[in-house]
Amino acid sequence: MLAEKDQILQDRYKLTKRLSGNSQSESWLAVDQEGGQVLVKAWPYDGEQPNEVVRLFGTENSATSSG
Repeated sequence: MLAEKDQILQDRYKLTKRLSGNSQSESWLAVDQEGGQVLVKAWPYDGEQPNEVVRLFGTENSATSSG
């Protein structure tokens, strides 16, 4: 899926080290534009781009399940 030094999310983050991964998802250490480290989790989707409805609900479910 992804590779070290890939720029993602409109070049906001640069992947620096793959932490873990399998067929379901990958976790990466990345650096933001100000040099801060962040954790990135990515997973595959069907087609050439993500389904916006599924993407929205995935984000909403993550936000509500952590509270």
